[in-house]
Amino acid sequence: MKKKKWRSSALVDPMNKKVIKAYCTDYVRDAIPEIYLWRNKVAAHFAATDPFNDDTLGSLEQSIMNPVSYKHPYYYVGVFKWNTQGTSANLPRWALTETYERLRKRYWPEMTLRSFPQKTE
Repeated sequence: MKKKKWRSSALVDPMNKKVIKAYCTDYVRDAIPEIYLWRNKVAAHFAATDPFNDDTLGSLEQSIMNPVSYKHPYYYVGVFKWNTQGTSANLPRWALTETYERLRKRYWPEMTLRSFPQKTE
């Protein structure tokens, strides 16, 4: 808005809405592509309820199940790949906490997560 010298009222202009949506979508795809994909295929709605032409059967079926896996020090989704009828899910592996730590350096450098003591045997 600052770059284009828009006021809030500019947000309701249909042409501006298209520019804003395209810019924000491109930004998120560049900054956190794995989260963007999971948001569109699993979190916001299942890919199975709004299938795209390039969605594999594996992706459509995996979109309705979210197995979570742990690999120190993060919990991940997408480690398990669903395979069905010769197709595989193409959802990438990602961990919310790992992504936060990567983005924190740029966006929230003062906000660190608390460390947990490691169990030793």
